[in-house]
Amino acid sequence: VQVLKANIVKKGIYIMKKIRSTVALSLLAVAAGSLSSCGSKGVEFWTCFGAKYTSALGDVLTGVENDSGVKIINSSKGSYKDIFKQMTLSIGSGSYPDLAIGYPDHFAKYIASDIIVPFDKYFTDEMKEDIYEEYLTENYFVDSNGEKKLYGIPFNKSTEVFGYNGTFIEYCKWWGEQNSHTDWDLGNIPTSWQEWDRRGDNYMTVYDTLVGSALYGKRDSTGEPDPAQFKVYAKANTPVDKDGFAINDADGRECLIDMRDANKDSIRLISWDATDNAFITLIKQWGAKYTELPESQLSEAVEDRVGDVLFASPAEKGKVIECLKFFKNLQTRRIFNTPPAGEFSSDSFKNGQVMFMVCSSGGLSYNTKTPTYRFKLAPIPYYDNGVDAPRKYVISQGANICMTDRHPNLAGDCWKVVEKLTRGKWQTEWCLKTGYYPCSKSAAESPEYQDFLHEADPDKIAEYAAAHGISVEERTAEVYSTQARVAYREGSQVNSDIYMNKDYGWHKFVDDAFVGSSDVRTVVGDALMLTFNGEHISADPNDDNAYWTDVLNKLINRSEIKNHDNINIVK
Repeated sequence: VQVLKANIVKKGIYIMKKIRSTVALSLLAVAAGSLSSCGSKGVEFWTCFGAKYTSALGDVLTGVENDSGVKIINSSKGSYKDIFKQMTLSIGSGSYPDLAIGYPDHFAKYIASDIIVPFDKYFTDEMKEDIYEEYLTENYFVDSNGEKKLYGIPFNKSTEVFGYNGTFIEYCKWWGEQNSHTDWDLGNIPTSWQEWDRRGDNYMTVYDTLVGSALYGKRDSTGEPDPAQFKVYAKANTPVDKDGFAINDADGRECLIDMRDANKDSIRLISWDATDNAFITLIKQWGAKYTELPESQLSEAVEDRVGDVLFASPAEKGKVIECLKFFKNLQTRRIFNTPPAGEFSSDSFKNGQVMFMVCSSGGLSYNTKTPTYRFKLAPIPYYDNGVDAPRKYVISQGANICMTDRHPNLAGDCWKVVEKLTRGKWQTEWCLKTGYYPCSKSAAESPEYQDFLHEADPDKIAEYAAAHGISVEERTAEVYSTQARVAYREGSQVNSDIYMNKDYGWHKFVDDAFVGSSDVRTVVGDALMLTFNGEHISADPNDDNAYWTDVLNKLINRSEIKNHDNINIVK
């Protein structure tokens, strides 16, 4: 009876809130209508990209304005965390925008606050067929009436890829031949974590030979080094200019990898940039569950739903600990690590202190600032113990666009903007400018995007050169003109040719979104730090079970999730 009374009161509060919200929105609609009669200022769109991508978006939005006749007022709010914070603060004052970029867990909060409206009214069967289903799935929410509705449209999508220093691989092959270690197969990088466990020490042996030195050589027009020209200089003998920068040697070789100031304690073979993604992805590859929104909660109002945190539960704990112990072992052997707090793997990568890294395909340009090495891309390593079926899981990232109820009279204009941004011409243009993946088939299959994907094919280079009256060498130089261009293209090929090709067996996934799920993600971002450092763990390291239990307890006892009304920690 007491529980029933509590639920009635809770639902009563929810209904009263909805009534107040409806009245307030009606007043806002009247005000908006009055403003509209004097000429609307346009659709206000809040985004959260850095300067480079905001500039690219500005060009795209100008095109959308010209095509749709809708004025768009774009306002960048910093990072994804910043826009979520500002959207949350704006709810009380009703000053939120008409459209906003965000993640599904953000949208759960907005739905709970009753400020965003579903797109079902506008979303036709043709559009549903066009936009990739795997990107739509996370945008569906079941409302308080039990109806499944679409609250977001995918816009900028990425995933994680395995970036590596291709020049280092060529050096490893050369070193193996010079030192009679061709049996190490250093030219073919491992594809699974278990293979890195078996062969990682071989790469570290070669890596250590460069510490305190610099690798010099020559490259062709595609950036590939010529191993016949390799020469390693000790720090004291490295050709430098008056400011200490490495310069070409007497034979015209350039510095390809500079490790003059590195030491063995500072280098790690592999780094994973996003520590939260690392934990979530790796435990999934190891067969464990992270979080889950139980089906029984779907009949509850969004703000009342309780999501389960499962990674420390009896059913999942053993698999999670097995995963953490595996990577602790790799970290001890300098094969694997995560970047220091406040830093990125790209910082260490550019300095030669990391040679491989798992990074976002949406930020590849940050890894190509040093133009001497040949930056290359591959799928991330996966779980394959040789007994169970390989577990090829890679997280699906990127944001979606939601529409608010701020100005109901502008809903039609808002949809025009959303539809043009996420499909066809302008989605293609956005992807070409940023390296994000197409959200729709009309963009992915467009001639412009296909030309981009295949522009480095020898036949395509020859065709283009003949059609434009230039030499093959000139066209090759254009295709490989910048590292960022090459990274965008090769990262997009990993996605289109491998991740999205069912023959390769990859699965893109997203974790369940609910109010509070973003807090869980923040907490598990510290999981690998606790695993590797152990400085906050009180249990005896020799007591295996107690030590790893303490690591997990440190996570689930964090106040931001332990005391959260929408989070149930299963333990």
